[in-house]
Amino acid sequence: MTQPARRIPRLLAYRLAATTTLWVLAAAAAGLAGCGGDDGGAGVDGGTPADAGAGGGEADGGAPLVVPTVRNGSFEITTFTPDCYSNVGNRAVSEAFESVTAFGAASQIDVYTTGCYDLTPADGDFHFGLGVYGGRSDAIAVALSEPLTVGQRYRLRLSVNRALYDTRVSVGVSTQPTELGTILHESALLPDEPMELVIDFTAESPGSFITVQAEAEGIGWAFVDDLRLEAAP
Repeated sequence: MTQPARRIPRLLAYRLAATTTLWVLAAAAAGLAGCGGDDGGAGVDGGTPADAGAGGGEADGGAPLVVPTVRNGSFEITTFTPDCYSNVGNRAVSEAFESVTAFGAASQIDVYTTGCYDLTPADGDFHFGLGVYGGRSDAIAVALSEPLTVGQRYRLRLSVNRALYDTRVSVGVSTQPTELGTILHESALLPDEPMELVIDFTAESPGSFITVQAEAEGIGWAFVDDLRLEAAP
């Protein structure tokens, strides 16, 4: 059986509290006396300058900008093994590639590795071929590790090129994985060889997805790979 807690008599408790308070006051006074002075100690005159931060902070003492990462921006986290997969539907792509949502009306994405149609991914084993057929386009959304900070400047990099047909891409940022969102850039006609597209932008919304859609007057075929986000200089 648990014994009841023993109570300290009220008068003794008051005395103990008063004694403790006196000891705390005495210790505080001794500390102030020992730390003050003009000898470069840690007192008022020897403290850290007001404009010295803890490293990496902003001039006004705010937290440094944390730049989200593009999750699976090179399409390497997947259940697919390297091969040439043509006309893969949106659902299959979304299920097989982590943090990637395919949502374009065409729903015929080509998932290719090195050597497919004599093409080579810019990074890793895979790149995506986004097509345009009969006025319908393939499109993807790739998730960010966290939402963008509204008003902050960012730089987006991605590798793009065309195959066989005159093709462009529209690149956007979205709060939803099935919408193109705010268009950041509409490219010129893409080259045959992979090129790095660099897009500087100011975040207008807390977007969580980078989106890419193929564009063409007739048939189009654009390859996309190696999406990366960084702070704009």
